[in-house]
Amino acid sequence: IMANLRAGQTIIAQEALYGATYVFLNEYAPRYGVKVVWLHNIRNEDWEAAFAANPEAVMAYAETPANPTMCIVDLAAVAEIAHRHNAWLYVDNTFASPYGQRPLTLGADVVLHSSTKYLAGHGVVVGGAVVSNHVDWVKGPLFGAVKNFGGSESPFDCWLAVLGLKTFELRMKAHCKNAMAVARYLEAHPKVERVYYPGLESHPDYELAKKQMHCFGGMISFELRGGLQAGEALLNNVHTMTLAVSLGNTDTLISHPASMTHSGMPRAERLKVGLTDGLVRLSVGIENVEDIIEDLDQAFQHV
Repeated sequence: IMANLRAGQTIIAQEALYGATYVFLNEYAPRYGVKVVWLHNIRNEDWEAAFAANPEAVMAYAETPANPTMCIVDLAAVAEIAHRHNAWLYVDNTFASPYGQRPLTLGADVVLHSSTKYLAGHGVVVGGAVVSNHVDWVKGPLFGAVKNFGGSESPFDCWLAVLGLKTFELRMKAHCKNAMAVARYLEAHPKVERVYYPGLESHPDYELAKKQMHCFGGMISFELRGGLQAGEALLNNVHTMTLAVSLGNTDTLISHPASMTHSGMPRAERLKVGLTDGLVRLSVGIENVEDIIEDLDQAFQHV
């Protein structure tokens, strides 16, 4: 982002984002004179209206599926809108991974991945990747920003990430298959209020997700009947899954976004994008799916 913006410029971004991205855009970008226009709703007409109201905007920033609400952005449509207004589209593709979604083929200019997650896949790397078809930008401004801001990854971490990539396709197939089974289990559970998984027909963006995603990924969010208290009871009683903020590991991780990944986001802003106090996020691993469901089943007995 800093490689492509300067003081006085404007970025249009959705509010439903990874917590650290929200903090960066909300707190740090304005310190450098960058104006951020936030989108509460992310339908195509909302992006269109935002660009019409802010014709000086040079960048659109999207994350789809969004962390942790799992809402979907129409990438092809938003890319067309951004390009018509002489702006670039940035997409955080961490949740979907390159296996599940290819934003560049849908018109995105820059794609970002946390390689800590699905790409490396084993929870032993801290790193990221920036991918773009704009070769001159990659060789010039991006390379300069990485060099001068200290974004270079250690050789050992790069080696671990490349090692993880050798099993990437196999892992993603298992993540997607297991997540679908767990999502259907949760949707049928009487103690679950609502499940957010783009592979479910009940998801409001199911048709769009089906059109632009190869598979629906391994991330699920769900609301429990009973809110925060019920969520705490569930998280405190799982046995085989780990309470942790990361995702994309081979083992299943469970977290409470409001107090963990998105704790830096004001509560009023969280609620506006559907991130309630009772929302639970699940990163479904590649274990035997019956073991995952069995652990959830016994934990629900304490809710």
